[in-house]
Amino acid sequence: MKNEKNALKAAVDVLSRRPLSEKELSDKLLKKGFEEEEVQKVIEHLRSLALLDDEEYAGMVVRHYAAMGYGEMKVRSELYRRGLGRDIIECMMQDFSSDPDKIYEIMRAKIKVLPPDAKEKKRIFDMMLRKGYMSDDIRDALSRISADMGEDDGWQI
Repeated sequence: MKNEKNALKAAVDVLSRRPLSEKELSDKLLKKGFEEEEVQKVIEHLRSLALLDDEEYAGMVVRHYAAMGYGEMKVRSELYRRGLGRDIIECMMQDFSSDPDKIYEIMRAKIKVLPPDAKEKKRIFDMMLRKGYMSDDIRDALSRISADMGEDDGWQI
């Protein structure tokens, strides 16, 4: 019982710094040397007190990464990396959509060479892929930028 109290104290201490998923908290407590059974009891206790909620946490992560300009694939990857279950990830991603205007604005702001040459186009395309946007969405935004600049060759990436 004493070790379970220590595990609870350690869990509250960790959660006071920043929110975590159940998996992240479990991993941290196990790394600190607490037994699996103690960790599970602490997680159940914190869940019953609504101090640990994977759905709420996932929603916070989605909002954070979306506000930072990341695309669906990056957000999905981040949720998975944080140990959230497939059901929660799918539920959170149902309403997530890449806004074509947002993609366009991000890309337009990142163009360094006007009019962009092939190297610049590839740099922008690759950057957006790393941010987790789908290639079709990127191509659509690139075509829109080309049209705005009066280019008729499009963005052949």
